[in-house]
Amino acid sequence: FSSLIFDLDGTLIDSVIVVRAALNQLLNEYGRPSLSDSEVRMLIGEGVEPMINNAFAQTGSQPTPGHINSLVQRYLEYYLNTNQDRKIVYPGVIELLEVFANRGIQMGVCTNKPKQSTHAALEALDLAHYFSTVICPEDTPYRKPDPRHVEHTLMNMGGEKISSLFIGD
Repeated sequence: FSSLIFDLDGTLIDSVIVVRAALNQLLNEYGRPSLSDSEVRMLIGEGVEPMINNAFAQTGSQPTPGHINSLVQRYLEYYLNTNQDRKIVYPGVIELLEVFANRGIQMGVCTNKPKQSTHAALEALDLAHYFSTVICPEDTPYRKPDPRHVEHTLMNMGGEKISSLFIGD
């Protein structure tokens, strides 16, 4: 293979601690109870908007459609101000990325995590330099598990399907 595309959360990093801290700050701001790691883990994967909708539903009632954008922005503020600890990078990930980089394998990230928080996490965790392409929901009308999200990432990398792998949870 000549190209690798990675999912971010649950594959390269375990961001539950950071997501939980930011999400609980948001919930507490609205008088909602905090969620545990396991509860937050069940909410991650579809993107920030569904996560917030589900967290609010789980702790009371869903926000109105007109209110969700401001909640997303507030969550992102909390997320960006939460310390990105290197411990959230899964063991062995950096060593594996080094091996692939040294072999000249092109790597990209395809994630449902918002662009602002994705780039902040990759930079803070010193992972950004491994990836030639990072595609987030703002970059394409498709979201994983729609294969077109991954295909869009591959197209931006200049890779070919026949010699590429997607690695995700």
